[in-house]
Amino acid sequence: MSKKIFTAVLCVCLAAFQLTGCGNDITNTGDISKAEQTTTTADSSIPEDSSSQSDSSAAEVSIKEYAVSVSVGEEYTAQKLCELAVGNADSTYTFDDGTNSKKFDKAESSVINVTSEDRDGNKSHIVIKVIAADHTAPVFEGVKDIVVDFGAPVDLKSGVTAKDDLDGEVSFTVAYDENDLDTGAVGKHNLTYTAKDSAGNIATASATIEVKAVTTKQTTQQTTKQTTKQTTKQTTATKATQAPVTQSVTQGTTKAAAGSSSNVKFYQDRLYVAGDSIAYGFCAYGYIPVEHNIAQGSLAMRNYTSYGWFNVNGKQMRCMDAVVARQPKLLYVSMGMNDINITDAQTYANNYVGFLKQVRAKVPNCIIVAANITPTEARRTDFSVTKIRNCNLLMQNAVKAMNDPNIILFDAYSVVSAGGTYMASGYGAGDGLHLAGHVYQKLLNSLAIVLDQYGVKQRLS
Repeated sequence: MSKKIFTAVLCVCLAAFQLTGCGNDITNTGDISKAEQTTTTADSSIPEDSSSQSDSSAAEVSIKEYAVSVSVGEEYTAQKLCELAVGNADSTYTFDDGTNSKKFDKAESSVINVTSEDRDGNKSHIVIKVIAADHTAPVFEGVKDIVVDFGAPVDLKSGVTAKDDLDGEVSFTVAYDENDLDTGAVGKHNLTYTAKDSAGNIATASATIEVKAVTTKQTTQQTTKQTTKQTTKQTTATKATQAPVTQSVTQGTTKAAAGSSSNVKFYQDRLYVAGDSIAYGFCAYGYIPVEHNIAQGSLAMRNYTSYGWFNVNGKQMRCMDAVVARQPKLLYVSMGMNDINITDAQTYANNYVGFLKQVRAKVPNCIIVAANITPTEARRTDFSVTKIRNCNLLMQNAVKAMNDPNIILFDAYSVVSAGGTYMASGYGAGDGLHLAGHVYQKLLNSLAIVLDQYGVKQRLS
């Protein structure tokens, strides 16, 4: 009986030992599975021993990536940057490098590391790809409303600048509320200034220009005063034949010479002409020989070094080279109609002076006639007489500043307009731009009077 009892107890003990061994294997397997989960999610049921504590800390920090575009030159705190990137204002953000703010000075990409903490104290790591771009448009300075008298020249860009925070000063355009702004038309016009930086940001500014009518009394007084001043200066110039031209300016042009000269043929025989298709009319209508022509259609002050060919003694050469090869003693320069719709007035004036300086350096004994741009008929809305006048005004001022006694200004504009605003009636060749043949005789007659005033015949003789 006792033997049976001992055997039963022994069996129970062996069974219990085996069951305990199997239970340990299962429990170990469960622990490994739970440890893998804690790399991304915290489990509060795990005791805070050394191994469990390590897993729990790793579980509290997850990594998320975002991208955001910011403005160059603007300063950003971690909070502001992350709210732009994440869109969550409930969390607190700090830069991992300990800085309080960051400013992106260049248009480039960078990576910023940030720590986020929510209201419950849960932290996460954020990686933000920051793309810094120029979002700031240029700023205009000097834009203001303009008031100008009827027919007076006006530079709409004078005193106006457009500055960009990265590009510095940038170019700009001015648009009118009409196809052609002409200060010969009384009234108020809207102006829109537009500038664009290298990043494509566009800025605009608005102003008005008001053209006021001039009363008959004022016009008469002004004309009388101007005529008296002109007569005095012409008398002075006759006494000092080598003094530079100092003719007064009226509405962007000098006053046309009056009277007549007996030396028209003398000057005509010695005259060389350099310029565009309008200047070519001297040759086309037979007023100067082909050998004296250095003028060609589409030639301009902006392109005379690279456009057009002239045959001189069997050799093809550009405009300035042809001038040098022919060594004229009297050169009439007239280029500009092909510039006014492409080049601004100041650039045109600078190019004109550059042309004159080259002639002076390469043909030192040449007397140069600097003629201004002639007007068009009123029907040619693609050409603005206001722009022509502005180009003429700045060119005249620039030539006067050269103070060269061998450079004489000639007011072809006033001859062709017959003292008016547009080309005089009957002076056109049919297209509203080019001149009829008889107008070149008028130009020669007027030119001879001016040349007489500076003793050019004696100097050429």
